[in-house]
Amino acid sequence: MNDQISTLRDDIAFMRELAEEGRSPPLVGGLILVAAGVVFSLASLGHWTIAAGLVAESPWSYAAIWGTATVLFLGFLVLFKAREASRPGAHAPGNRAAGMAWAGVGWGIMTLIVCLNLVCWRAQSLAPLMMIPSMVMILYGLGWSVAAVVSRQRWIWLVAVGSYLAAIVTAWFSASADVYLIYAGAIMLLITVPGVVLMRQEPSLTV
Repeated sequence: MNDQISTLRDDIAFMRELAEEGRSPPLVGGLILVAAGVVFSLASLGHWTIAAGLVAESPWSYAAIWGTATVLFLGFLVLFKAREASRPGAHAPGNRAAGMAWAGVGWGIMTLIVCLNLVCWRAQSLAPLMMIPSMVMILYGLGWSVAAVVSRQRWIWLVAVGSYLAAIVTAWFSASADVYLIYAGAIMLLITVPGVVLMRQEPSLTV
């Protein structure tokens, strides 16, 4: 209980300091974005090596790669979430809104994958799966758009626009195995790199 009271007191002091300076609390969760970017960009590279014929594997290898990546990310999420939530300003309205938006992006991606696989099964065609990279980048764009609004940081709008442009580019290359190489680069550029920037802006746990 004393620890909770101390944390709340520090949080209030941090928010008061920001209010006096006319600033909004910095976004938290950069470490989670970095973890997501690294894990899923590596998964995309693995997918590309198989699709491009660089590695001889069975089609089930795709499911193994993305399934393993998802489990790894969920493990990182459980490991880091409590740590990020303890940062000063983490429970500010802006951070709560951004967190809910990114949670929605995550659930949206999982629902999208399930729906596209159902469409493939019903249509007896794998063609709908070609849209996964583009649709995921669109969802990333939505997440960054919310983050840009609540944080009032203009550079995040550039990341959001970049995500939408990446969706168009990956759609153009969707019939090529190279789409997953492009997708890996887009994830690194639009998830991992911004995540690192946000980490550098986050207040210290000792504030």
